[in-house]
Amino acid sequence: MPATYVVIPTYNEASNLPRLISELFALPITNLHIVIVDDNSPDRTGEVAERLCQTYPRHLRVIHRPEKPA
Repeated sequence: MPATYVVIPTYNEASNLPRLISELFALPITNLHIVIVDDNSPDRTGEVAERLCQTYPRHLRVIHRPEKPA
């Protein structure tokens, strides 16, 4: 079965991310995978994303960019 991938670039989205991820996984999409790309957010978005990976370990991944490009 083919997979659907959603890539979410983030910067300072710690307060929005849990609800967004929950709502995406509630959609009737079979084999949904989400990749969060955090641009080194000072509000700890990357840490929130990592905690969400514990809830959705097989379908959620996080990429941490070391710095936001100029």
